[in-house]
Amino acid sequence: MCAQALRLIALACLSLSLTAAPAPANILPEIVREPQRGIFLVAAKSLRDPNFSRSVVLLTEYGRQGSIGLIVNKTTTVSVVSTLPELDGLADSQAKIRFGGPVQIQSVRLLVSTATEIPSAARLFADVYFVNSTATLQLLLADDDEAEINYYAGFSGWSSGQLEREIARGDWHLIKANSKTIFEHDTANIWLKLIERLEGTWVLIDNIVVADTRL
Repeated sequence: MCAQALRLIALACLSLSLTAAPAPANILPEIVREPQRGIFLVAAKSLRDPNFSRSVVLLTEYGRQGSIGLIVNKTTTVSVVSTLPELDGLADSQAKIRFGGPVQIQSVRLLVSTATEIPSAARLFADVYFVNSTATLQLLLADDDEAEINYYAGFSGWSSGQLEREIARGDWHLIKANSKTIFEHDTANIWLKLIERLEGTWVLIDNIVVADTRL
């Protein structure tokens, strides 16, 4: 059996083992086979596009018409209240706007982690929601003291088939998203940490393949 086939078999076995007994998030990322809403796109080291180099994108929409996501690891020095003055007195005065992507950079979108269901928002996974309404945000700030909120200027977008072509070219790694990474305050090291864990996953798979070829 060829090494490539063994690699694919090893990946399938590893995915099953992670599903049955998930490894701690700081050891191995859970690899995803197909793009879908609520996963991370982790930029490959070879991706040179200045908008997405060393970026981690959370897909908020995926479909035949195209895909939309938010870059979760790039911050700005712009305060939230200076961008959204209607939130003065509600939002954290120290909160900063994050860079969500190069499309409609003057618009603001939100990722919210809360144990309280938000009927007017899109649930991405677990307790993480995508919010695109100032009215919904104001209600959250007034009623939910425990909610974690990230604010993003702009978003990332792909036309129909574009993201699939980039993935096939090797521009992106697909892994399961988690709220800890999204709401991490130290955004500077998010990409590097995920890349190192992905490389550890591939080393493990290659070791399985080598072991199988020796049988």
